[in-house]
Amino acid sequence: MTYTWENGAFAVLKTRYMDKCHNQHDDLIVGTKGRCYLRAPLAEITGEKPWRYNGPRPAMHQVEHDELFADLRAGKIPNDGDAMANSTLAGIMGRMAAYTGREVTWEMALNSKLDLTPKNLSWDMKLPVPAPAEPGKTLLV
Repeated sequence: MTYTWENGAFAVLKTRYMDKCHNQHDDLIVGTKGRCYLRAPLAEITGEKPWRYNGPRPAMHQVEHDELFADLRAGKIPNDGDAMANSTLAGIMGRMAAYTGREVTWEMALNSKLDLTPKNLSWDMKLPVPAPAEPGKTLLV
């Protein structure tokens, strides 16, 4: 998946999790003055200001909790709503592009009529299993 910004920066994200296959998650972010490679446990920037993370590798979810609780105890009320909404839409855009094989813009995703909500929701319902997407055939709604 490739995400492109108006300033020319772009990110290439690769993920594969399939039975009996080599699986990995790689991120490459390319800017005008360098590149950032993220592939656990590697975090490295090349270019004008090279940098490589060599510090401790704590559990990321624990760090999130520690920072949240420290802010709350200090009276700081975190509000990451915009960032969470934007990153969620970016993820949805990636899904839309991967499933349809089409380029998807921010506006296309915002204005999409796609609704994946099962009809007649109930606590005891069995969720329907959708047919696998076929890039090039699956429609962009």
